[in-house]
Formats: sequence, structure tokens, C-alpha cells
Amino acid sequence: MHNEISTEFILCPYCDGTDSAHWAQENGFTAVKCLSCGLIYVNPRPVPALIDEAVETGVHNNVDHGRTAVAHRAGSKVRRYRKILSSMFDDVWADTKRISWLDVGSGYGEILEAVAELAPPGSRVEGLEPMEPKRTAARERGLMVRAGYLFDVREQFDFVSLVNVFSHIPDFRSFLEDLKKVLPLGQERDRKYR
Repeated sequence: MHNEISTEFILCPYCDGTDSAHWAQENGFTAVKCLSCGLIYVNPRPVPALIDEAVETGVHNNVDHGRTAVAHRAGSKVRRYRKILSSMFDDVWADTKRISWLDVGSGYGEILEAVAELAPPGSRVEGLEPMEPKRTAARERGLMVRAGYLFDVREQFDFVSLVNVFSHIPDFRSFLEDLKKVLPLGQERDRKYR
């Protein structure tokens, strides 16, 4: 069970709504559904310092005596992601134009592997992973995975993927602003509506 002192109650991260209903419970944490916008989020959630620590080390010190998220690469995920992405972006893979792809929270690099197999030759496929054990394992397999967070990224990418990332983000608005900065379409849209 998590330590009550290390958690905080928050407003809906999307709409700042105050009313929510119980949605599910896991590992002593409660997921609620915002009654205004429908977003599902953890409330109360771990304080930001614990979220940051868990994201970087993979150890959740406030859950079950240090539950770890550090595991290993799963080849079955690569096959599953390749199958999903091949049909979802069939027009991109059929084109010979090089692309740039950033996978945020790339973990052990399963999505990177799938994209690298599908992308036109010469494409730039990179990952962003703050958790050192996962990042190191991906790099050891030759994948381009950098340390840090989305707000650290200065270049732009044609595509950005994120799988199982939102539960680790304490501030959705800032994250989405950072996401918009790395996507050319996001910046173009900003200029158009100013």
C-alpha cells in the first residue's frame, strides 16, 4: 500500500475539473474519471518528486517496498508494434521519402525497432528515455536512445509516438506544449492562429 503522506490530491490535469468518480484501483492507487471531460487519471497521485524518481530509476519506492519497473526487452512487443504500425502508417512506409520519428518513453526500444524495420532507408529513428536501466539496455542493442525529457528536445520530428507515457506526466498542458514544439505541424498551426 502506498504511503498517504507521499501523495497529493489534484484537479483534473486536462480541464481542472474538481468532480470525479472512482474508475478503478491497482497497487493501492485509485484511478478516477473526470465528470467534466472524461479523462481518467490517478487521484490522489504520488507527489512530483516521487514520480520523477520512479521515472528515472524504475523503482517505485512508495509502492510495495520498492516495486521495480525495470524488466527486459520483449521481442513479442516488437512484432505486435510492427504489425499495428505497418497498417496504421502504410502510406508512410510505401513512400521512399525519409522520415524522422521520436519515441517518447522508449523503454527498451521495441517501438524503435519496429519503426526502424518499416521506415524508408535513411530515416532518423530515435528514442527518449529518462530511465537509465532501460535506456542503457536499448543503447547496448544499437538503438539511438537519449536521456531526458521532451522539454529537452530542440529539433523537430515528423512523427512522435508515446505508449504508456501519460501516467508518468504530472503536467499535461506543459507536456502537450512541448510536444507541439517538436512537431512541425504544431508550430505551423501556432503561427497561423496568432
